[in-house]
Amino acid sequence: INGPNSIDTYETGTSAAALGGVTTLINFAWQPWIGDGSIWEEPGTLIDGVDRQQRLGKNSIVDFSLHGTLTREDPTVLDQITELIERGITSFKLCTTYEFGLSNGFVEEAFERIAAEDAVAVVHTEDDSLCARRTERAKENNRSEATEYPDSRPQRAEAMAADDAVRIARDAGMK
Repeated sequence: INGPNSIDTYETGTSAAALGGVTTLINFAWQPWIGDGSIWEEPGTLIDGVDRQQRLGKNSIVDFSLHGTLTREDPTVLDQITELIERGITSFKLCTTYEFGLSNGFVEEAFERIAAEDAVAVVHTEDDSLCARRTERAKENNRSEATEYPDSRPQRAEAMAADDAVRIARDAGMK
């Protein structure tokens, strides 16, 4: 809701949720970045992203919480985790693909910090290099219909990145 991958506002998204019987949801507070898919005019901190969602969430008609979503390999974002936990943000989202995908090295650093705070990490896993190669091949073959999209994201791409994430999480002492 009110993010780079949604057309809903808190008013429309939470109205739909309430109509469906949902009374609580967890939304994503994206660390602002510049690039593909960005809705921001300048980069910002994860705290900026949380502040933005909390401000916009005043229009929510259901209860909500936030996952802090890390989008850049900026070590200063790791220093914000403790403050965000103190503010009630106890889960953090990381992605391994797209414009905001993080490398395994940075994922390890983030997991270590998140585990030290006894918080939770959520990961969107896809092997970025495999997905990028398959996407490029689809473009070369003029296969741009929405029905072609799954071919650019084979199941093994998710499994490969998930295996990495689980191994890193285990080594970092994640929950």
